[in-house]
Formats: sequence, C-alpha cells, structure tokens
Amino acid sequence: MKTNRDQKKFLTKLRIALSGPLPGAIAQNKMAPPHRPVESRIPKSGENIRNSAVLILLWPEGEQISTVFILRPEYDGIHSNQIAFPGGKQEFTDVNFVATALREAREEVGIIPDDVTILGQLSPLYIPPSHFLVYPVVGYTLIKPNFVPDPVEIKEVIPCDLFTFLRPESLVIKDIRVNGSTLPNIPCYEIEGKYMWGATAMIFSELLEIIRFMD
Repeated sequence: MKTNRDQKKFLTKLRIALSGPLPGAIAQNKMAPPHRPVESRIPKSGENIRNSAVLILLWPEGEQISTVFILRPEYDGIHSNQIAFPGGKQEFTDVNFVATALREAREEVGIIPDDVTILGQLSPLYIPPSHFLVYPVVGYTLIKPNFVPDPVEIKEVIPCDLFTFLRPESLVIKDIRVNGSTLPNIPCYEIEGKYMWGATAMIFSELLEIIRFMD
C-alpha cells in the first residue's frame, strides 16, 4: 500500500524514467499479436501515415495510483468494441502531440487539460491496419477526474488500479473474435472480465516495463 509520500515519490521517479532511454519495441513486442509480423509494425515509405496521440492519465486514489481506459462502441471498423486510452488523430490546430492527447481526452471523456501535469512520453507505435502512428503521453492529476464520456465515441469508461497490472495473473493468452474472424493466442491484459490487446496493450506494456525497473 502506498502513502501520499510514496505516491509523490513514484510520480517523481516516473518522470525521471520517462526522460531517459525507453525500452521501446522490446517492451511493446511482449504484447504484440503473433499474427502481426515485426516488419509490418514499421511504416513503409509512401504509406499514408496518420499521426495521433493518446493520454495515459494517472491520479492518486486512496493509497493507490489509478489510470483510465475507455471501451470503444461497436461499429463497422477495425477498432470496434476494443479497450483503448483516450486519444485520437492529430489536428492541424494541435501545436504538438501533448496538445492532441489533451484535446482528445477532453472531447472523449471530459478530462480538463489544465488539471493535467505532463510527466513525459512513451515510444511511438505504428498500427498497420489503420496506418496510425500513435504518440503516447503520460500525465497525472491530483484528484480523480469527473469523467463525462462522449455517448457516440465511448461505450464505457474503465478506471483501474495501475499496479494490478504488475501481477502476473493480469496477463492472459486468449483467442479474440474480430469482425467475424478468430485471432488465436493473443496476449491480453484482463480488466474486469474484459480484455485489452493490440496497440493499447503494447503501449501499456512499455509503461509497465518502465515502472518495474525504476530504482
């Protein structure tokens, strides 16, 4: 269990760790779907790459550190009904990827940008099916946000204890149904009976790797 002093120390250490060398693809690949070869995760010259950003928000809750995921609604698309971080495509009005992540988090779940202190960024991740190059931004707020989900873009807001995912039992291997097909042996993080996989799990894997090896 963490005291308030421990929480502040953790956030300080995380900020320092994010400013140094990152584990990058080594950590991301631990949660990569086996059907997606490594070479496909590198953007090719001439591809119509779309820059985007997501926000990994942390806050103290009791004696723990919490974070939040969203569940996308079901629709005719490749990310239908998937767990993700708040985020989306960069707009020309965004001055940088931090601005993109904060704007999208406000639009999707009502997170107030001025309440968020940025700790740093993780390694970008390319998503071959959608051609998104995702820049993950890590921030924290002093209190739990009052989440106001967009009813069109968000099916569910899922706050979680961050450190739960450091337990080995949070990682499972499952067959995942996507658009009428089954993807076998997909590494997932289990969240309240739901399963986070793919790009979100790969991004989250890097953050967890950093936390595990913080001094």
